[in-house]
Amino acid sequence: MSAFEDKIDCRIIDPESSIVRGDPIMETSIIRLGFRLNFPKDVVSNWVRLRVRLFATGAPSSRNDLCIQSISPVRIAEELTLTGCVVVNDNGSIDRKRVDAHCAAPTDSSYTPYALAYILDGSQLIWDWFPVRGLALRGTDKLLVVVQSAAGAILRAESSIEMIVTHLSEGDVSLEYPVEIKTVTKVSN
Repeated sequence: MSAFEDKIDCRIIDPESSIVRGDPIMETSIIRLGFRLNFPKDVVSNWVRLRVRLFATGAPSSRNDLCIQSISPVRIAEELTLTGCVVVNDNGSIDRKRVDAHCAAPTDSSYTPYALAYILDGSQLIWDWFPVRGLALRGTDKLLVVVQSAAGAILRAESSIEMIVTHLSEGDVSLEYPVEIKTVTKVSN
């Protein structure tokens, strides 16, 4: 590992979830996940990928099914600021609504262009960031996923980060960080 690689601060955040709907068999949760990334002055990011596999264990019903319903943001083509409260519609899609008395604290989020998100299958997703050269990434720690899983299951996120950066003296360098598995912490609504 090069000296400059040691200076890159790359951390996957601890994922958190809130149950938005549930019954004795299945529940729908919204999960906040992502990463924080800081580069030394002589390093510029060209591409960053967050790959996440979500899975459930320990469901009382012995069903450890999990299905990703939606993700947000899906596409960032310009500076993006989302304001208001996050709501999950009946179809599992994520929306924002104006802050009112029935809404928890607003969750304003700013994102740096350019990014695309993909659901690979029912349990895996990717966010690809193509940052403007020299522009720091923002919003990578405020990514949202709606999942449906067995009621009472423990949710886990297996996350990895890959990137291509340009270093002033070493040129383009491809980096991969080790996979991390973290339990999704349930927070009150």
